[in-house]
Amino acid sequence: VTDQSVKAFAEHCPELQYVGFMGCSVTSKGVIHLTKLRNLSSLDLRHITELDNETVMEIVKRCKNLSSLNLCLNWIIND
Repeated sequence: VTDQSVKAFAEHCPELQYVGFMGCSVTSKGVIHLTKLRNLSSLDLRHITELDNETVMEIVKRCKNLSSLNLCLNWIIND
């Protein structure tokens, strides 16, 4: 899974509710496209090495139905 494929998921599957990219080679540039998924309720971003705090905050702000967010093993994410 790449940044481009995440963008394609977000654009062509707007009703997705459950998304998991554990350990995939996506970056914050790809993950930010998930903010288009208004029905997103569960997101698993474990071990995404190039995920930053700003992207996580945007996802939390924009995805109002998000009830589960897994950020384990993301060493650069902080409080």
